[in-house]
Amino acid sequence: MENLEEMKCINDLRGVSVQDVPADMFINEFAASLEKSGNFAIPKWVDFVKTGVQKELAPYNDNWLFVRAASIARRIYLHGMLGVNTLRTMYGSKNRKGTAGPHFRKSDAKVIRYCTCQLKKMGYLDLIIDKVEDDNGNMIDLSTKGKVITKKARAEMDKIATEIYKKLHPRN
Repeated sequence: MENLEEMKCINDLRGVSVQDVPADMFINEFAASLEKSGNFAIPKWVDFVKTGVQKELAPYNDNWLFVRAASIARRIYLHGMLGVNTLRTMYGSKNRKGTAGPHFRKSDAKVIRYCTCQLKKMGYLDLIIDKVEDDNGNMIDLSTKGKVITKKARAEMDKIATEIYKKLHPRN
């Protein structure tokens, strides 16, 4: 009987992915993992930059850049091929202008571009490039279609999600 319960628990954990755990818990754990790795370089401007024109102040959290990078990685994991402009729209918010009505503004592109570049250097993201054949039969790179998660990143993110799932659903 104990073996049956143990096998059931193992089967439950076999298919755990990022979408099976709460977003805030996963993002905080993955941000801590990025910070602990030491491969994610922190720029000088991180203390002064705002995350968009609609914001009044810079983020208060000291490790906000790791949190943003983890959030970007999670969004690309869940939604597939995404570019910087799409991510800008996802992270945008309302710009309040006093008595005038609020208007939507996209988020800052530099922060998103920097995070995706650092994740790419760490081997977590790959670029998908649109190629076309010219008259001579040579392949020409037109533009990037977006960014996707690598197998290495998917494995690490699923491992973190499994640990969170184990914390949330302890075995009796």
